[in-house]
Amino acid sequence: MTTDIDWNLTRTFAGTSGDHQVFVWVMPGYGTSEMAMGQDVSLAAQGRVFTELLSHWA
Repeated sequence: MTTDIDWNLTRTFAGTSGDHQVFVWVMPGYGTSEMAMGQDVSLAAQGRVFTELLSHWA
């Protein structure tokens, strides 16, 4: 399934030369992102997850 977000990102980054990586952080429970029942989507929880992702991406 392609969403408007997928299309916009594809269009935005279609001209990259391939020597860059683009990482996109979507905050669960914000905007059109899905949220599981009982999922902690507080800014504190988002910060913890984002910190882990930055370590993983580095």
